[in-house]
Amino acid sequence: MKEDLLKRLRLFLFNEKHQTLVGKPASQREIIEAQQQLHVQFHSDYVAFIETFGGAYAGIAIPAFSNGSSL
Repeated sequence: MKEDLLKRLRLFLFNEKHQTLVGKPASQREIIEAQQQLHVQFHSDYVAFIETFGGAYAGIAIPAFSNGSSL
């Protein structure tokens, strides 16, 4: 994921007004276990997003293991 996009997402999602849009960041262990159980390899952009924001809403819902309460 491009650093400029991550920067803009951080500014938006880590704003106090948007705290219900952000979940708990995913751990490496959660990601690895999910990929093994599902027999898939997550796209690196998705991994970067959920490692930073968890399941969040950023124009579209991006679910993960721990989602923001607004999802």
